[in-house]
Amino acid sequence: MILPEHKEAMIRHREEITVVKPKRPVRDEFELEELAGRLQDAMEEGRELEITIWGRDIPIRGKIVKMDPETRRVHIAHFGRVEKVPFLDILAAERPGW
Repeated sequence: MILPEHKEAMIRHREEITVVKPKRPVRDEFELEELAGRLQDAMEEGRELEITIWGRDIPIRGKIVKMDPETRRVHIAHFGRVEKVPFLDILAAERPGW
């Protein structure tokens, strides 16, 4: 049995802890094609990139090993391991500034 006061408190608490997950930024087709071209060029030339990923505070620096069209993931080698990142999560890919 729940008292009305407790029920109201539970509802208020549930509303307070409900976290709104930020949505991935929407980009147009031109931006996505430009990004894909930049990643493809870096992969073919073996260049290192600094890649900004949605939901992460720090960009990662590494080389593109593979772009998998089936899973839509980009395989990035950095610090001796390969990380598979969804293509749509990549916000920017730039040459690292030394």
